[in-house]
Amino acid sequence: MPPFDLDYTGVPDALPGLPEEDWYQVMVDAVTERLSSKGDPQIEVMLRIIQGERTNLVHMGKKVKTWVTFTKEDQNKSYSKFILKCLNQPHKEKFSVVPDCWLGQQCMVRVIQETREYEGKTYTNAKVKGWRVLEETGATGKAEVEDDPFKT
Repeated sequence: MPPFDLDYTGVPDALPGLPEEDWYQVMVDAVTERLSSKGDPQIEVMLRIIQGERTNLVHMGKKVKTWVTFTKEDQNKSYSKFILKCLNQPHKEKFSVVPDCWLGQQCMVRVIQETREYEGKTYTNAKVKGWRVLEETGATGKAEVEDDPFKT
């Protein structure tokens, strides 16, 4: 193959091992039940990237960890309720949460890179900052997503 020219002017460097900021179609790969530091039920969720809206298959297979906490405070219940909806789980009225039923479920999540300082060192991590419902649209295999997180 002969040499070829590339122009990477203005293209930011991606941090090794971290997915770029994007909305990703993901699948729940693992769940671990635990309690939060305040004693609320919490599920540690390992998400495996299938593809990004902008980055396509570049980060396929990479994993992102997040936590879903079920608090008693009303202002936080809407968020965990919406995550259950995104994961195609019961989310209306009274029900039991069965984290093992989350395995294999797909949805869309917004991943960002978050940098923080801890004990004099700087760390950058991939963090889930948004959720959307994934809806299959039939034979095309394309995915459409819902924009309104509080739509029921």
